[in-house]
Amino acid sequence: MEHKISVKTFDNGVMSVSEFKNAGLNKREVVGIVLQTETIGLILALPSWEEKWGDKEICVDVKDSNDYIGEATALTTLCGLEATQRIVKAHEDYEGMYAAKRCLEYDCAGLQWYLPSLYELGMLQAFKSEINAALDELGLSDAKLKDEWSWSSSEYNQTNAWTVHFSHGNFINNSKYYSNVVRAVCAFEPLRGVLSTPSENKELTDDALITLLRQRGYKGEITKTFKL
Repeated sequence: MEHKISVKTFDNGVMSVSEFKNAGLNKREVVGIVLQTETIGLILALPSWEEKWGDKEICVDVKDSNDYIGEATALTTLCGLEATQRIVKAHEDYEGMYAAKRCLEYDCAGLQWYLPSLYELGMLQAFKSEINAALDELGLSDAKLKDEWSWSSSEYNQTNAWTVHFSHGNFINNSKYYSNVVRAVCAFEPLRGVLSTPSENKELTDDALITLLRQRGYKGEITKTFKL
């Protein structure tokens, strides 16, 4: 799959790793690593945590204790922002720390961070070698993706949620009470996404525009005005 790895900085925008190094910038200027594919774009935050997914008695996207969301269905969600917000809302009476809350409360560069969807987490695992190589070059080896189970924002059933192992890439649903690696991401432009470069002169479709707005966290009503 076509992809691109770059660096999101605080004051110098998005740069390639070589541009960052040639500019003599300090690693403290790095916000995160940008992964772009043909389907998604995201910024991977540098810190990681160990947290449980949440309270296993709380259903978020499943309807009840007999319902479940299979792997194929979970993988249709390309952005985990809305799921992260739903998880936090469902836990509003729960005082403990958990994966979605940790990501949503992460404050860096004024960006909207969230717990990645199963699809986004799978993409991070697929390009783990390239991401970790970039972090090594930037002197940020401590921020490399770990060969451990990591939480996604994708729920499986009342007691379990989806995880990805960053060594072998398996997708397995684990108990929400288990502590696994948590890594925040922020939505970014895909390689061939709805924020195409002006030279491509593409008009946004209605679905593409709605997707863009939702990925950027817009929760309001969306209407369309016609001019005759």
